[in-house]
This record gives sequence, structure tokens and C-alpha cells, in this order.
Amino acid sequence: MGEFTLDNYPGNAVKYMVWLYFIAATIITNVNFFNVLIAIVSDTFERITESRQFYAIMQRTEIFSDFISMIQIEPLIKKSRFLYVMQPVDVNDESSDWSGSLDTLKRLVKKDIAQVRSIIETG
Repeated sequence: MGEFTLDNYPGNAVKYMVWLYFIAATIITNVNFFNVLIAIVSDTFERITESRQFYAIMQRTEIFSDFISMIQIEPLIKKSRFLYVMQPVDVNDESSDWSGSLDTLKRLVKKDIAQVRSIIETG
């Protein structure tokens, strides 16, 4: 925890206050650090769960590409004249980066306010 001397503080009451402040500051600092850690972990978890379907499809595609040599695909290619491409649907209007649930809520509220204003102005 650290080493410090209490020789410069006269009396036992002041020494107990120094220890009390030290313990209180240590507890408050640890609570703040754990709060930040929980916020980072929950933010990452929320980001991953929002894009869970995309990652599942990507993982299936990677597994399929690993075992493509075992599948006899030549007869299927000769019959078909099309190329199938998979790409994720863009849910965000403004950016493709995940920007957090609060920012998403703020954008949705702004969009709803704009729709209500347009209805009021036209009606």
C-alpha cells in the first residue's frame, strides 16, 4: 500500500485521522477504478451482442472456407450462372462504426423530432 511515517503529526487523534483519510482515499480510488473497469467491459459486451448476427455469419463463412476442398462443388458451379455475395445490412444511418447506445438513442430521438416537426408544419 505504501509506507509513510506519522512522526511529524503530534498526538494520537491526528494519527488516527491520517489513517482514516488514507483508508477512505484508498477505498474511493478502488471503487472508481472498478467502476471504470465495469464500464469498459459492459461497453464491449454491448457492442459484441449488437453485432452478434454479423459475427455468427462471418464465423460460419470462415468455417465453410476451411472445408471447401472437401465439398464437391464443381457440379454446382457448372449448373449455376450466378455469384452469391453476402454483406451485412447497414443499420446505422450516419456511420458504420458502433458509437454506443446513448448516441444511437440520441440520433433516434432527433429523427423522431424532425418527423414530428415536418408533420406539424405540413398539417
